[in-house]
Amino acid sequence: MNRLAFHILLTASLICGPFLPSALGQQTVLDKRISLEVKERSIPEVIKLIRRQTGYFISYANHELDANKKVTQTYKEMRVEDLLRSLWKPQDIDLRVVGNTIEVRTLEAKGSGSRLGPRGNIEGRVRTIDFREISYARVSFKESNRGILTDSLGRFGFKGIEAGEYTLQISAVGYEEHELDVEVKASQTSPVEILLEEGGYSLDDVLIEGKSLSKEMAEQAIVVNTINASNIQAQTLDVAKVLDKVEGVRIRQSGGLGSTTSISINGLTGNAIRFYYNGIPSDFLGGGFQLNTLPISNVDRIEVYKGVMPANIGTDALGGGINVATNDDGIKKIDLSYQFGSFNTHRAAASITRPLGERWFINLNANYNYSDNNFEMEVGNNTYDPSLPFPTGTETIRVRRFHDAFSAFLGNALVGYSNVEKGLSVKMGVYVTAIYKELQHGIRVGFVPIGEALYRNQDSYFKLDVEKNFSDKLSFFYAGVGGYSRLQTRDSTQ
Repeated sequence: MNRLAFHILLTASLICGPFLPSALGQQTVLDKRISLEVKERSIPEVIKLIRRQTGYFISYANHELDANKKVTQTYKEMRVEDLLRSLWKPQDIDLRVVGNTIEVRTLEAKGSGSRLGPRGNIEGRVRTIDFREISYARVSFKESNRGILTDSLGRFGFKGIEAGEYTLQISAVGYEEHELDVEVKASQTSPVEILLEEGGYSLDDVLIEGKSLSKEMAEQAIVVNTINASNIQAQTLDVAKVLDKVEGVRIRQSGGLGSTTSISINGLTGNAIRFYYNGIPSDFLGGGFQLNTLPISNVDRIEVYKGVMPANIGTDALGGGINVATNDDGIKKIDLSYQFGSFNTHRAAASITRPLGERWFINLNANYNYSDNNFEMEVGNNTYDPSLPFPTGTETIRVRRFHDAFSAFLGNALVGYSNVEKGLSVKMGVYVTAIYKELQHGIRVGFVPIGEALYRNQDSYFKLDVEKNFSDKLSFFYAGVGGYSRLQTRDSTQ
């Protein structure tokens, strides 16, 4: 069977998390209202929660905060600026947004915190001796060790400084430290120009290690290949095509979109291999779950188990299993994709994740596939002799398929709750699948097509996951699935 197809992919992705800045302007992000419920949290922990909801880094000097102070407070629809100012009380702060960072600068530079007496300002710039700006150099007051970082143009400023004489300490990686005496006059701004010379300092090697979920699973005692889909989500691929590139996995597809797919792992196939979608056996999800209809854009990772299955999703799979996991990490994310191909093929996918407060989040995933599957194929055809009542031979002819359209929908809505302090995680999800298939032939391509038979399958399921960690060595995990399935086959051939 020969099939030639072309594909066009249109993908739009918007991630509003801590790794990419949102499109909010400076004043917009400071005016944004957020809600937090904080109980016995340190101020740095509260700042991390603010970052999670806004998607902005918050830059501040550690020594300017009482890191041991515990906060118990409910913030309801509070402006980001007002919330940050409340954390720094009784100190006054100046807020500025640079790129995807909210810079917090204290207005008081002296350790006494007194606000009596006349005050002035300091503005300046840190540059090299050949007048190149030095970004993120630290400028601090020797008297209090309070300071700030320069911006990308080497600029800095202090406001509301009590009039008097001070010593500024300036330091930057790769440059000699420098001290400068400055006088602050009442109701005036003192300009400061600082030039640093390059120094012979060097840092020791710094090694930062972190393991993704995919890497942690790959290092388990169980033989598992974990495919991280984040690097290939923009490609025109489905899960079956990705799996076909995994060592020991072979994919065979009998036709176009929606056709039967046979997968073998290390030579084993059929009932020896089981398939899962977020840990749910594909048997429970009906025909809407097929590896060749799942777009890679909605997938977070693919787990390929060869042989022994893990206890949390293990069933009677002797040869291994494949688990397709979608993204449910609670980080703000919107991902939309659309593909158009030959034979009137359309494939659309959407994934939306949004936090709901401090510990709750919602995740929506959906994908839809449709194709007429009217491609040409080569089939055997009987030849006849007019003088004989039976076929005298066969010939190969090229024909176009008809009445072979296919459509499939798979959607799920998940609500999650995570409490790291208590080691508790709860996820509740609803899954809906629907499949429509026009049948042109039976199991095999015959000489006479059926041309009128239809197949429909609708399924809906509810899944509940509860995980509780009591200690590093003791944990409890429950996964329950219940649902409804309806299958219909119609054949009106006369």
